[in-house]
Amino acid sequence: MKSNYNAYHTGVKTCFALGLQEQLLPQPFIQSIPNSTLHYWKNENPDKYLGSDYASQLPLLT
Repeated sequence: MKSNYNAYHTGVKTCFALGLQEQLLPQPFIQSIPNSTLHYWKNENPDKYLGSDYASQLPLLT
């Protein structure tokens, strides 16, 4: 059975929680994410992720 939901990489969620999405993610990708999902991510407390204080210092890995 196919799910109606998309699963996103933790790094993407962390970008939004830290407010770094505009610097790190392409605009077409951001626009493809449902508004309700974006709202949830933007209002998440980044401190709930262990190591979040280091996340903005990590290089973007491919």
